[in-house]
Amino acid sequence: MLKEQDPVDVAGNGDTRLRGAARRSAGRREAARTRLRPARRGRGRASVLLVPYILALAVVALWPGPVDGGLAGPLARVLAALHRRGAPDWVDYGLVEAAANVALFVPLGLLGAVWLGRRWAWSAALWGAAASAGIELVQEMLLPARHGTVQDVLANSLGACLGALLVWAWQSRTHTPPSDRRWRG
Repeated sequence: MLKEQDPVDVAGNGDTRLRGAARRSAGRREAARTRLRPARRGRGRASVLLVPYILALAVVALWPGPVDGGLAGPLARVLAALHRRGAPDWVDYGLVEAAANVALFVPLGLLGAVWLGRRWAWSAALWGAAASAGIELVQEMLLPARHGTVQDVLANSLGACLGALLVWAWQSRTHTPPSDRRWRG
């Protein structure tokens, strides 16, 4: 029994090219396959990176004491040296901590957006904000040496949003909207 995409000698002259509906159907199937391949590949790669990242994030977020405890002295010396060289007073420990919180969640937004795919990539920022709120709540309620703050939630959410925006910008750069695909002659 012939399948729809099998070549058929319609005219009886040895020409076995696909005809009419079979050619269109085969073309649509091939186009769908090529459209899905990069998304599947990206999602698989994102999964490989997302799982260890989430595990590392959980270790950092749920560590019983402040994670930066051993860095307080060296960081204070670096900040003092920067201030002696003219850095403004607002460059302080709070700024470094906020920047670290933003940077910590950029990979979550980025990998989450790739994993979720083009249609739901924007929701990676929401997932990052929800994860941050949950982490800060656990820190406040269950870890006596840690303190959850709204500022940390905002900084972490900003990081997740920036990661998702990077993916969106990259996908927008490489994606041609359906209306622009047809030939305009």
